[in-house]
Amino acid sequence: MKQYLYILLVLLGGMSACKKEELGELRMFTPTGTVAVYPSTSSVLLRWKQSINTDTASTSYTVEVSKDSLFATTDFTFHTDSAAITLRDTSLAVRVGYFARIKANGNSGRVDSRWLQSQKFAIIGEQLMLPIRDPELFDTKVTLRWKKATDITSILLVSPGGQNTYPVSAAELADSMKTITGLTPLTHYTMELYAGTKSRGYTSFTTLAAVNYSFAITPADNLATVIDTCSNGAVIGLAPGEYGIGTVGAYIIRNKSITLRGTAGDPALTKVNFKEFTLKGNEAGLTLYALELDGKNNTATYVINLTGLNADGDNAAFKNVIIENCRIHDYTNCLLRANRGAQAGSHSINVIQLRNSRVYNNTMGSPYTEFTMDKLNFSQLLIMNNTFYKAGQSIVSCGTAVTAATTPKVTIDHNTFNSFGFNNSRVLFDGNANTVAFTITNNIFANTPRTGSAYGDAFRASATSSVVYSYNNSFNFYSTGTTALNLPNGTNITKAGNRNISLNWDANTTNFTLPANSELRTAGSGGSAIGDVNWTY
Repeated sequence: MKQYLYILLVLLGGMSACKKEELGELRMFTPTGTVAVYPSTSSVLLRWKQSINTDTASTSYTVEVSKDSLFATTDFTFHTDSAAITLRDTSLAVRVGYFARIKANGNSGRVDSRWLQSQKFAIIGEQLMLPIRDPELFDTKVTLRWKKATDITSILLVSPGGQNTYPVSAAELADSMKTITGLTPLTHYTMELYAGTKSRGYTSFTTLAAVNYSFAITPADNLATVIDTCSNGAVIGLAPGEYGIGTVGAYIIRNKSITLRGTAGDPALTKVNFKEFTLKGNEAGLTLYALELDGKNNTATYVINLTGLNADGDNAAFKNVIIENCRIHDYTNCLLRANRGAQAGSHSINVIQLRNSRVYNNTMGSPYTEFTMDKLNFSQLLIMNNTFYKAGQSIVSCGTAVTAATTPKVTIDHNTFNSFGFNNSRVLFDGNANTVAFTITNNIFANTPRTGSAYGDAFRASATSSVVYSYNNSFNFYSTGTTALNLPNGTNITKAGNRNISLNWDANTTNFTLPANSELRTAGSGGSAIGDVNWTY
């Protein structure tokens, strides 16, 4: 009996020793350290340390890839003879998260090693898509643009309601753009650009809310009468065509705020001839969208003129003035006159905004600043993504002392200005003694003065103001002759990332597309383009 017991103990001890030996071998044979991950646009490189106690020449590895960190399912299995492997977008989907686990394969009687698992990784994917332009995103359609390529075949759109594939025609391929219609308002879409089955770009967007027009008109309607008789808050849709043919007087908006909106969404299709838009009295406000505003036939003076109700200087608290996606040209004085109050602060407004528009051919009938805002009590002026050429004596003036409840903000960002400045003016802005927060960023300023001379300093701000002048590019930026304009310094003035790169523009240039290889395409804040971004397409 003792003899049998002894034999059993020997056998159990041997089995235990074998298990310990096997486990030790598994640990010694397992790839060591961590899995290093190096993603790129079309592949990802995985690298790990060679298993110890192995013959490098005879060791191979199995690499399993799964979207699941627990590897309940395995999407791909690869084999390699080295301690690295490159996984390509011909196998793995781009921009999809994966995990990898690696084991050394057993040989010469050895078992496979334990697994060494990576962190989550993804192939970055190629990116040919360009940012979507604000004026090309609507409630039911969008225009998508991409960098030049010869192999684009289709676009995939995915929304909560499903997915659709849209073929790219030969004409769309040549133009590197496609307009997709029939979308759902206020819906988030993800988009993939394909060459065959290969992704070459991606983006996402959310469609706008549907526009609720109060009513729509055609060029057969009298626009002046429509404006005079409509209700406060009216959103008036202008069908394509030309309005105000012949001689027209000022369009007068009394004690109400209205919107004039081109229903086509393209200013090239809806033209309004004007003398001026006169906003009279309390609550007068105006939004203009997707219109061409032509002042040539009527020798327009001001595009928008803020006045009191009965007399120009009467007190008035105006509603906002918003101009977006418009083409404004041929007027003699300025884009906005807002200095008619009898006293400083007699006229007030919250927001004035100009976005995604082109303003040109100020005929210099009188020396006005484009945004003449002296004596106006305002909260915010935003000038963003616009192009000005053959413009007024300067951009902004708000020099008359006004007591404001809060510090007004002037933001001039991502604009292109060419051929402007005269009458010995400060060409950028003049805040004089007022306390104003000026932010001047990502703009191109070129070819000053337009005629005569400009003041030696490009701007003036009080010691209590703040000025950020950063990521701007200026060239041929002179006060007179070849005397460079001075950009003042001070403890309240911040400057960074400014450039002086000359472009092939003169006073008569009208196409401001940045060269394909220009560093200005990525020299702005956050790697954005400098100037009006609409010239980067």
